[in-house]
Amino acid sequence: MPTAATLPWLACYNGSHELIERLIAAGVNIDQQNGNGASGLMHVSSNSKPDLVMLLLEKGANPNLRNFDDSSAS
Repeated sequence: MPTAATLPWLACYNGSHELIERLIAAGVNIDQQNGNGASGLMHVSSNSKPDLVMLLLEKGANPNLRNFDDSSAS
């Protein structure tokens, strides 16, 4: 796990639908990037979690964000 993990990234890392929904309802920015520049959407899209990918996209996550290696979720 990278340093400087954000709450949305940790929720995605743990696969917690409920926590992701609660964070979104609380107004947390789901596009927050961790210490490596990765967003939660980047994590779930590269770790075969299609249900979470769809949830995040439906809630407005940006698939075009870039991490420090210039990779994106798309």
